[in-house]
Amino acid sequence: MRVLVTGGAGYIGSHAVRALIENGHDVAVLDVRPMPVAPGLERVSAVAGDIRDTLVLADLLRRERIDGVIHFAGLRSVAESMRDPGAYFDTNVI
Repeated sequence: MRVLVTGGAGYIGSHAVRALIENGHDVAVLDVRPMPVAPGLERVSAVAGDIRDTLVLADLLRRERIDGVIHFAGLRSVAESMRDPGAYFDTNVI
């Protein structure tokens, strides 16, 4: 299976990427941060970009022939989400 992990360069996302690879899956990552260079991650197709950029996302899904998506690129500050709920809805839901 070819899996896209959004937020795959983060702490939880990077652990998911490793687990997917160890279980024989092909992995693509979309994150605003670059993927760390580490042993075992050579097979990862990493794209630096924002998940809200629909052109980048559509191109990645089409080019990589993605079968499934795991979304870890969400925002996570409760206080900030109360001040700017629209940004959180945009990133975490849409």
